[in-house]
Amino acid sequence: MPRVRPLLPQEAKGTLAHRLGLRADRLRQLSTRFGLRPYRVFLTWTRFTGTERGDGDERVIARLEILPTPEVSDATSIMHMPYSAGVLPVGTMRVSKISVAFNADQLTGRRIPGRIENKPIPKNIDFFYEVVEDGRGDNPAERKRFRLLGDPWRDAGGLEWVVLLERSSEDFARDGRSQIGIDPVISWSRTGNIQLNQEVTVTLTLQHNIGFFNFGSFPITLTSKATGKSEVYWK
Repeated sequence: MPRVRPLLPQEAKGTLAHRLGLRADRLRQLSTRFGLRPYRVFLTWTRFTGTERGDGDERVIARLEILPTPEVSDATSIMHMPYSAGVLPVGTMRVSKISVAFNADQLTGRRIPGRIENKPIPKNIDFFYEVVEDGRGDNPAERKRFRLLGDPWRDAGGLEWVVLLERSSEDFARDGRSQIGIDPVISWSRTGNIQLNQEVTVTLTLQHNIGFFNFGSFPITLTSKATGKSEVYWK
């Protein structure tokens, strides 16, 4: 009879359940090929230009897709709650059949791709999940943002990880740009070498949608101008 003791880390990695979990990825890819996994799931890390999350403009620094494509539960549990500025998505979603090739640090955002391990993550870095349809409908599709609601669960018997996600309202635009902060179009009245004392005007234009409960969104154009004179003499 084997001695009663826990497995060492290297022994755990060599168990039948763990090795079968890695082999199961090939079978899960068949579900993707047959069109049974229409929702792609990404682990996304962003950095804000300020000193804390939410401070300044947001930029993507890493995006890691969960492959093979996992199984996303019924999305009809996500409700649209009206509020003064539009509609707020609220609810949870279960994602299962996540490969055991991933680890808890990746699924919780503690390990950023390409970053030195054990180094503290700055306060201006954010982490979230994105769920995106594979393009069979809208193309490009909406990039829906979710927060991790609890710790990932390794289901050893099911050869998978399972996570529970909570819907967030701060979605990226369909082209992948952040909609937090501002990203105006900048135009200049003059270009090139502007002579001393010549006036130049810079114009910032921003398109923004104003929501009104469930009645839709109303695009408006915000414009700001500033005029100054060149302080450089060009020979």
